[in-house]
Amino acid sequence: MPHRELRREFQENVKQRFWMYRPESFLKYTKEKFQLDINPCSIEETNQIADIESADKPDITLLGKTIEQHQQQSKNLSEIIQNINWDKVIEQHKQQSNNLSEIVQNINWDKVIEQHQQQSKNLSEIMRYDE
Repeated sequence: MPHRELRREFQENVKQRFWMYRPESFLKYTKEKFQLDINPCSIEETNQIADIESADKPDITLLGKTIEQHQQQSKNLSEIIQNINWDKVIEQHKQQSNNLSEIVQNINWDKVIEQHQQQSKNLSEIMRYDE
């Protein structure tokens, strides 16, 4: 359906009514009105092309529903974020940081370095052996 403004502009400038047909309707109307011999295959091909073209256009209703769903999800997410006990989250984070600090402090770094040196030495020996 053409926009109302287009029909109004056409009426004002041409002083005629505006008619707009879908291609398949136009072929059928022309065939009947002017008793023309239009191949039925032409009408069918026109229908197929119209179906393909309409499939390429977005479904406005579906888009509207999708937008509404996203708005609702955003609202839900906002409510969830507002209801988070941030003090508790911060306290848990601090506790985990403290736990990690304790773990790191309790690592026997001398032993880690010793093991690393031993692995490097073993790797060097393996590489010399392969040569």
